Amino acid sequence: MNERIFLAQLEAANPAELAQLLRRPTVEEQRVLEVYFGPARLERLRSLALSTTARRAATRGNVAVLHGIMGGELTVFPPQKSSQRVWLNFPRIAIGAVGWLRMTAEAQSQFDVRPTVILKKWYGEQLLGLAAEGWNVQSFYYDWRRDLAEIADALRQQIDAWFGPDAAVNRHPALRRALLFRPRRSDGLGLDFQ
Repeated sequence: MNERIFLAQLEAANPAELAQLLRRPTVEEQRVLEVYFGPARLERLRSLALSTTARRAATRGNVAVLHGIMGGELTVFPPQKSSQRVWLNFPRIAIGAVGWLRMTAEAQSQFDVRPTVILKKWYGEQLLGLAAEGWNVQSFYYDWRRDLAEIADALRQQIDAWFGPDAAVNRHPALRRALLFRPRRSDGLGLDFQ
């Protein structure tokens, strides 16, 4: 088993896929999960994964979870080279890969840097906990270096794709690190908190 490929699959998983990966891991996957999450966190994640199923109907509403600056992965896609995780990859940052994150004076990325995942190591419990409570939960990952209006517009488009253009997206009072809102274009930032 290639551990890097497995962890990339884990991090790229939506909440239903994450629950499936955690429910019945192979012996090798179990070992990797214990190292990655730690035994206590893995047990909490597995318990949440077992309490929710992919077929369970969401009864409480729709929720979009957004990460903080440290909770989303940014990957650079250099021309004619393989992609590289830059943020949040401490060894690469330590050797200078943070230079890939430079922005121009016009707030444009100097390189092809894209958001790739919300980090399940930090947001997995939140995502699975909401799903276990009956929420239709999705995670939105974004490039935190971008303008807030641009991020809000991308979020609006993604919410429409996930839940439909007329669906409500709810705030959940227990979420401290996530912004949950339904963006629209009519105000300055395009945000309409419900």
